Amino acid sequence: MKAPLLIGQGENDVRVKKMESDQIVEALRKKGQTVEYLIFQDQGHDFLNPANRLQFFEAVEVFLNKYLGK
Repeated sequence: MKAPLLIGQGENDVRVKKMESDQIVEALRKKGQTVEYLIFQDQGHDFLNPANRLQFFEAVEVFLNKYLGK
């Protein structure tokens, strides 16, 4: 993988465990890969909480502007 990566992880996700995302982020960072990692403590797999969804979409916008430019 060569492109920067943004991960949004729900702390209470039963499908994708936080530990699995932690491992991926750690391994990529050890290889020098750019990874931005957001953890939502009161969230499961889907971003159903409107405040979390908005925060994630805002992070996506910043991420895309940062790496793709406007």
